Amino acid sequence: MLLLDHTKHLSNANGESIYPNADMVSYLNGAGDRIFGPAKSLQVMPGDEIDLSVFFKYKELSSGTNTKTIASLLLSAYNGSFATQLGELALASGSNLDVSFLESGMEVIDGENETSVPDAYLNIIIVDENFGNAVGYKKPIGLDGKVADMGLYGLLKHNISIAQQGYVYVYLSNESPGSEVYFDDFLIAHKPNPIIQKDDYYPFGMSIAGLNFGREYALENKFLYNGKELQTDLDLDWYDYGARMYDAEIGRWNVVDPLAEEYYAWTPYHYAMNDPINAIDPNGKEVYYLNGEDAEKVAQDLNAIFRMIYKLDYDLFST
Repeated sequence: MLLLDHTKHLSNANGESIYPNADMVSYLNGAGDRIFGPAKSLQVMPGDEIDLSVFFKYKELSSGTNTKTIASLLLSAYNGSFATQLGELALASGSNLDVSFLESGMEVIDGENETSVPDAYLNIIIVDENFGNAVGYKKPIGLDGKVADMGLYGLLKHNISIAQQGYVYVYLSNESPGSEVYFDDFLIAHKPNPIIQKDDYYPFGMSIAGLNFGREYALENKFLYNGKELQTDLDLDWYDYGARMYDAEIGRWNVVDPLAEEYYAWTPYHYAMNDPINAIDPNGKEVYYLNGEDAEKVAQDLNAIFRMIYKLDYDLFST
């Protein structure tokens, strides 16, 4: 007899079971291969939301104790020995995952452990895209899922708001040997941020790698800084502006300005008159100021002055 089969109690308006084939539960007794239950790993991006929920029931708390700490068991899991029990949680095996937080124990969220309840948890581990900056949380089961209270089920729920690109590992566990815990209807609802790629730049167009992100499954967008296509052939990383190619790493064009005579005051390799905050160079030829007529007038006046100086020099040395 299943002590917890919550799914058969969920029905639609016609009285039909919403989950007609859901007749399985996760049984964990805190020993051997029954310490860890179902697990799932997710790639996440900033702005993603994850809703977690699972129903549970348990028998009386046993007096047994683990001969190994849960931290050491999880560390073993990362090395592959518990891969069959942890499933996708072992994805990080062999990576640079920082698991030092496991040694000091994961933070218990939403209250303390009840002394008369098995140490069974909904566990969450969050790491960044390089498997660093790892943090772990665990949410304990409560008093409301005791087997003796027939017809009543405990429910764990938690929401995760993602702040950085990386991975989330979610799994169920029972750390009380000999104490029987049943989990059912383990739901992980991943709500991705609709933004699939984000790119930030320094003023002259060099990418700020630490602030950028993109989903793995999305097509790569190469129309980046100023909407220009990044040319990555031969590792050049130049932007195609039409008239010229632009190198954002040095903030310069790679050939002479075709309208160099219009900009006497500037090197023919300058980008936006060295003022990318206020001006743009949309095609590799002409510079346009965007912050009002005054800024553009200053640029015109400077050009007029340098044209006059150039003419005086020319007249002086040509006579």
